[in-house]
Formats: sequence, C-alpha cells, structure tokens
Amino acid sequence: MVDAVPPPEPVPLPGGATLRPLEPADAAALLDVHERNREHVRHATQRVLAGNGFERIGAARDYLFLDGAWRDALVFKRILNDRRPAAGSA
Repeated sequence: MVDAVPPPEPVPLPGGATLRPLEPADAAALLDVHERNREHVRHATQRVLAGNGFERIGAARDYLFLDGAWRDALVFKRILNDRRPAAGSA
C-alpha cells in the first residue's frame, strides 16, 4: 500500500498574502485550458513578434521535448538599429 502524500503547505508572501498550492483537479483544468488554447496563443505570440519588428527566419526541428513529444521551435530575429539609408543618400 502506498502512503498518501500530504499536500504542500501554503507559502507566505510579502504583504500578508498566501500562495496556495494547486489541487490536482485545478492543475488538470489549467492544463486542459492550456492545451485547447495552445495554437491560438502560438499564433498570437507570432503576431506580437511581427508587430514589434521581428521576422521569422526558420525552424529548429525537434528542438523541444514537451508533453511527451519532440516539437519544433520557430526562430525569430530582430536587428536593433537596422535602418536602411534614406533615398538619395550614399
């Protein structure tokens, strides 16, 4: 018979607040929401990057091991002060 693991103790935070550990059902619900929103979040993140001057330059195949599977990682870049010369200047 396996002994039951006691739940973690709450963690006191500055200002008198307390961080309560997630119950297993809460954690499962968060993971489910994350899984359903993963594609939406990925596309939204790419839009934010593009809107801030980043450009996609490629993908690193099988770069991350997440949720039991190897996944690709997209690679973006932004060069600071990457300004083209004004027309007519040399």
